Amino acid sequence: MTERPLLWSAAITIAVAAFVGAALLSATSPAGAVAGLVAVIAWPIATVLLRLGRSRTGAAFAVVAVLSGSLAGGPSVGLSLVPAAVCTMLLIARLELPVWLGPVAAGVGVVLVCGGIALLSPQLGVSAMLTMSLGLSVGVLGGFLRRTTRLSAREAERAREERIVAREAEARIALARDLHDVLAHSLGGLTVQLDAIDALLEADRIDEARTRATEARRLAAQGLADARGAVAALREVPRLDDADVDPSEALDELIRAHRSLGATVSVTEGGEPRPVPHVVATALVRAVQESLSNARRHAPGAPVALGIDWRHDRVTLRVTSPLPAERQPRGGGYGLTGMRERFDALPSGGHARAEVREGEFVVVAEATLSPGIDEKGGR
Repeated sequence: MTERPLLWSAAITIAVAAFVGAALLSATSPAGAVAGLVAVIAWPIATVLLRLGRSRTGAAFAVVAVLSGSLAGGPSVGLSLVPAAVCTMLLIARLELPVWLGPVAAGVGVVLVCGGIALLSPQLGVSAMLTMSLGLSVGVLGGFLRRTTRLSAREAERAREERIVAREAEARIALARDLHDVLAHSLGGLTVQLDAIDALLEADRIDEARTRATEARRLAAQGLADARGAVAALREVPRLDDADVDPSEALDELIRAHRSLGATVSVTEGGEPRPVPHVVATALVRAVQESLSNARRHAPGAPVALGIDWRHDRVTLRVTSPLPAERQPRGGGYGLTGMRERFDALPSGGHARAEVREGEFVVVAEATLSPGIDEKGGR
């Protein structure tokens, strides 16, 4: 893919160099023609070598073109300054070359221009020295402009790569949070079910134990499906036009599963549930999942109060359960941390916190809703 542009660039450079060389042979003295032809020959060689990545060799030919072209500037009446100025620009524009190389070569070139005019073409005078020196200055300016453009492009590419790495890191963190929540919910529920099955079998209540085993199997299957869904979601490309989703069904399923484990949960809901962005719905579901799992793990059998308040600009979740007997704060793992991170990362804003208040463990999570969401049932 890169061969054709390189061939075109080399062909154009050689054609222009041939034109300049022919003009040199017809318009300059023998001494000037020799030095000018050296510059004309070194120019396309330097261009091709630099394009091929042969930086040192290409830079050497470019420096030869600058110096010999500058020396022949007076005798060639400025024609040899074409390869000198172009190669000055090449030396400065190439990011793999030291930035000082081009300006130093141009500075020596100015000295050679003045010396060449003084020794070989004194009739041209000081005005010619200034004019030809300005010609080399154009090459310096063009080189810095091209170098700046390439630096900007490289920084933009680096920033794009950093954004990709950041998105991948965020995706991995999101997957870890989802897997933690799913496994904590499923395995915690399975532990409760297995304990209950063991107790029922000891009491010779076979039918009830079988019912519990069926529920445990359903819970395990659901946990496996949720884990697979979390992994599959990591592979999906996010779309800006994804429809909003209503989290009510998923929340009802979590509450039903919690009650099926013999636990008690009371639910109060203010306002009217409605579809919300997928990330908001996921954050709400995972917060309830983590809160109920914590309640089963730290205060098994204790009643849990779950409240959801829907407003036009936000939705607030509040889960309250008694402290365990040892009165130690819940957690110690990554569930609550993941919940905070999830709400903090919501596009429209949000926050989550867990605290001990009057003998109870309280989880409060709030997600801001964008003004564009339907405003039914809220203040």
